[in-house]
Amino acid sequence: MLLHEIWGDQDNKKIVGKPDSIYVALTEPYELRYFIESILDEAGKVHTDENRQAVLDAVDSYSGKAPVARAALRMHVLAAVKWPQKKPTP
Repeated sequence: MLLHEIWGDQDNKKIVGKPDSIYVALTEPYELRYFIESILDEAGKVHTDENRQAVLDAVDSYSGKAPVARAALRMHVLAAVKWPQKKPTP
């Protein structure tokens, strides 16, 4: 499948917001939820909603143009993610 078939005739470079898919290769999409889970695994973090939100917030701060390349987004997210602080135990 070609990018034109995936994105249609619209100018996808003006799309704002969370990407639905990250591209491993020009024709191989990678779902956002799998990307988030892989970042949590790579960072050695527990798979909690708080940690997932931290990764998603870092994804939102990515300013690259669509289509989003997984390698570029991964580097950005690992540098930009702000992990939730652990609450002290009484």
